[in-house]
Amino acid sequence: RALGIAEAEIETAVPLVEIVTTGDRVQDRRLMELGGMASALSHELRQPLFTIALAAENGRLSLTPSEDASGRAAQKFDRIIEQVDRATAIVERTSRYARLERGGSEPISIIDAIQNAARFMRPVLSERDIALRITAPASLPILELPRVGIEQIIVNALQNAADSIDTARAAGDAGSARIAIDLAQRDRMVEVVIDDTGTGLADAVAGTAFDAFSTTKPIGKGTGLGLFVCRQIMDEVGGTIALANKPDGRGAMLTLSFPIDARR
Repeated sequence: RALGIAEAEIETAVPLVEIVTTGDRVQDRRLMELGGMASALSHELRQPLFTIALAAENGRLSLTPSEDASGRAAQKFDRIIEQVDRATAIVERTSRYARLERGGSEPISIIDAIQNAARFMRPVLSERDIALRITAPASLPILELPRVGIEQIIVNALQNAADSIDTARAAGDAGSARIAIDLAQRDRMVEVVIDDTGTGLADAVAGTAFDAFSTTKPIGKGTGLGLFVCRQIMDEVGGTIALANKPDGRGAMLTLSFPIDARR
């Protein structure tokens, strides 16, 4: 079945149990971005903390036990190691908190999560005159996933696609402005492919698109955390995420693969 962006076409067959206002959605998104930033900082801090701890341990082992100065230096190294352990504990608590911000797993329909995200993004896409098409098979397995996290991935993908289309327009590309989301079941996976008619994946970020703070957007336009958080969520659910240019060279496509074995 194909679903368009119009209100009548995007409604689900199952009535919504929870009604979430746009204001609530915006606040949720801000909180998730804050959680993403905390998670990204935690990720980036782990390596330098490990390096400092290792250097302190090696420095302590290289001291000569018989010298008074060595004893004082050993105390200093012990102090460094103690503070690194404290900082590492803070990083781990921050990481756990960031994961909790996305909510726990529950039985969800992928198509429902995508439709919820599309409803949230409808004003943005309509204002920019961007068409959205969602195509899905008649039925897909119910999966055990974090609903808020999955919707966050789709919202981020739609926002990135819309920004890419705007960039293409600014560069004089007068082609169609379109985003397509295609769902399919392939073997033991549910696959979601989101493609657009934007500028495509820039060479500058082709190898670092999922790294924290990696972005080609102007200052104030993006934090470079969106795809980083998306990859974290997909890792947590045992899925995969990939970003590439479309075969025809016009636009990019984001592929999400969810294991059916993780279903309820």
